Amino acid sequence: MSNSYQANPTPADPVLPSPAPLLQRQLLKVTSFIALFFLVYVLLLLGMAGLGAAFITGGIMLATAMHRVLAIITALPMVLLGAMLLAFPSRFVFGRKKRPYAYRALLQRSEHPQLFAFVAQLAAITRTTCPEKIFAVPGMQATLLPPGSLLRLAGARLEIGLGLVNSLNRGEFRMMLARTLGHCSQRSVQLGSFIGAQHQRIYYMLYESGTWHNHLVSRAMQHLLLHPLGRIATGIAGGMQFLLRKLYQLIHQAYIPLSREMELHADAIGCSIAGSEAAISALRRAEVGGACFEHCLHKLPLLAEKQLRFRNLYAAHRTYLHHYALQNGLALDAARLPVVTDAYLESFIKSQVQFRQQGAAQPDREEREQRCQAAAVVQETATGSAWELFHNPAGLQETMTAMIYDRGLPAHGSYHWYTPQELLTELEQQYRQLAFPGAFHQYYDNRPFTALTAACQQPLAEAELSRHSMASLYAPAYARQIRQLFRNRQDAATLQAIAAGEIRAGAFEFRGQPYPAASAGHLLDILQADIAQQEAWLEAQDHLAFRVHYSRALHQGRGQAEDLLQKYRRVLQHQEKAQLLETQVSRIIHCTGDLFGATGITMEQARPYFDILEAESARFRQLLQELWQNPELANAWEPELRQKTGRFLQQPASYLDSGIPLVTAIQLLHEICVTVPEHYHHYITRLQQQYLAAALALEVPGLQTTAHGAAPGR
Repeated sequence: MSNSYQANPTPADPVLPSPAPLLQRQLLKVTSFIALFFLVYVLLLLGMAGLGAAFITGGIMLATAMHRVLAIITALPMVLLGAMLLAFPSRFVFGRKKRPYAYRALLQRSEHPQLFAFVAQLAAITRTTCPEKIFAVPGMQATLLPPGSLLRLAGARLEIGLGLVNSLNRGEFRMMLARTLGHCSQRSVQLGSFIGAQHQRIYYMLYESGTWHNHLVSRAMQHLLLHPLGRIATGIAGGMQFLLRKLYQLIHQAYIPLSREMELHADAIGCSIAGSEAAISALRRAEVGGACFEHCLHKLPLLAEKQLRFRNLYAAHRTYLHHYALQNGLALDAARLPVVTDAYLESFIKSQVQFRQQGAAQPDREEREQRCQAAAVVQETATGSAWELFHNPAGLQETMTAMIYDRGLPAHGSYHWYTPQELLTELEQQYRQLAFPGAFHQYYDNRPFTALTAACQQPLAEAELSRHSMASLYAPAYARQIRQLFRNRQDAATLQAIAAGEIRAGAFEFRGQPYPAASAGHLLDILQADIAQQEAWLEAQDHLAFRVHYSRALHQGRGQAEDLLQKYRRVLQHQEKAQLLETQVSRIIHCTGDLFGATGITMEQARPYFDILEAESARFRQLLQELWQNPELANAWEPELRQKTGRFLQQPASYLDSGIPLVTAIQLLHEICVTVPEHYHHYITRLQQQYLAAALALEVPGLQTTAHGAAPGR
């Protein structure tokens, strides 16, 4: 691969977009709140330090003035309490959050001259101080870590996610780096980045730092004589924490629109340099590439259990990208990257309930695309791979992969390499196992079959039967209508939660129009009426489709029709069992969550939790036993799952032994609860495939019932 770098044609002195007035107003507002926070913060620390000093001084004066045992006994707690109070300010002043740098590799200018020249050019165009160091990190982000002070501009560090590089061409990579540098391109935006760092620092101090439960007070709470002093000190610190958290809420509410405007401004800078087309394509490919990269990361521990590893995680990522593009009908460009089209994005059904009125720290991709499209910046886009800017890309990718394994999944014993071709074979096999025939146009994908009525077994008249075909029964538009129904059900649950006060929202948007929270109940009635109409249409369409297939089967004989009916009924039977199993599994997971989420309780207090767990486990065991007795179903499970299931069914349904929790037994229960429903759904999918294959053979005799062009059934 060539490493020659040719700069994109860019105006010598491009006009960067100015920060929006809203950004400047929010910046002033957040700065004022943060200044108020630190003023109150300092006053509280001084007050606590003064109170601690007063207790220590008073105790010492009392002990030296009276020279009596009772006075000394009284003075000692005062001195100790004062020391505890002084410990809090010292921890606040010197406590700092250290950012973890476990997964990053320093890139040398001598090894990657094209990359450093590329970044230097962008820094000059964006009028940003060139980063002092560049690091490679595993994921999908490009981050500029500014120096800790506005007075010191040098020393910024740039982190580049190799997953992002793997997902973009060079023009799109230019856009993403330009928007990253754009966070520090102008004085007001640079101040906004500094304010964002302070926002994170305050959050860490109030919600994640251990300074509120410092060592001294924790030790004191463990001793009977010092316990009252520890409670007093902790109570005073808790009062400080309560007040500062209230101030932080003001900061956070003001920071949300500021962060949003800063992201949009960074997009505008990237768009002005790379062009609108590259900016929109970069946003789309970063979203798709991120989803595929997450899949690859999720695969790592699963492979590690089988003593398998990727030599190059990014080669596997690219393989998954190609597979994803093929299954979703996306073409590959010259750089072998998916071309994410409007038609692909429109296939996703978006929620009708949005909370934009509440503010969001990050604008969604659709809004960012609209801004870039409106900018209408025309630039020539470099279509080569972004890896052209790096020296020895494969070596860097393998180094980062080894770092991920060494620090996240260290090897215990020998292992074997899992190649991208083996990954592709596995993905294609899974796809074939779960995909429905393409002639159904995703009509049955990701949903259960509808229950039949007696009328469904009434054969259609010949004239009516001749009017129906696969094209009319399973029109491609029907799949979108069905997805809209399921999306509406989710939106109805959201509106119900708003109406019940479970989701606190002053206002929200429904179908693009703003509404107060009080309107949720009325809108829910409207949406439920739509859902009822959609459900009636789907039920009627499902029944019609079955009657058509059943009638055609009757033409070939009663036995053919009965076989088709039994295949359908078999799916319904197992769907009902799967629903019962899922309900019981969710109860057990909820129960274990309550059990292990309860803190500060004794075993005697925890015993009711164990009683509930054992009762729910017994019901789950009964359902599992029924499945286990089905040889066809049990034999379809993986050997490891069969072994675990057999061991689970043989062990006693008890999770306490002489008052001691049986952690291993609870872990086995949890593993079975997570794994069995997934395997059962795969089995039901195969039953659905058998019915659909039989129905398709009736409509088009001799047709190959392949899943070409179809999405996975589950």
